[in-house]
Amino acid sequence: MTVFKIKSVTRTDQLDFSHANEYYLESEAESMLSGKQKRQLRAEANQLRPSVIIGKEGVTPDLMAFLEESFNRRELVKIRVLDSCPDALHIVAGQITGLKNSELVQILGRTLLLYRPMPANTDAALNEV
Repeated sequence: MTVFKIKSVTRTDQLDFSHANEYYLESEAESMLSGKQKRQLRAEANQLRPSVIIGKEGVTPDLMAFLEESFNRRELVKIRVLDSCPDALHIVAGQITGLKNSELVQILGRTLLLYRPMPANTDAALNEV
């Protein structure tokens, strides 16, 4: 049984959707980005195509590994959640942002836009190799 932590709300794979409103995302007050920064990121993401597509299997460890690779390549990642995904859109967004320490910039339709700043020591690690 896999357990995900979403901002102090614990969820298991056997989700009872009658309590789906208990799951929530980070509030605007806790956001690390200002409204102006989010606007700029949304403008940059306008030309991006979704690099990750979540389908009928939902959020899996393989998907999380691929997301980690995506965040290592770029700070802004666009994710498309298909209708066949078993979890609700906001629950998927909460799982990903909680586990990857990223910030949800926008939900537009069934597309998520996530931001995670590049680690400062990435350039140092590349120079050592």
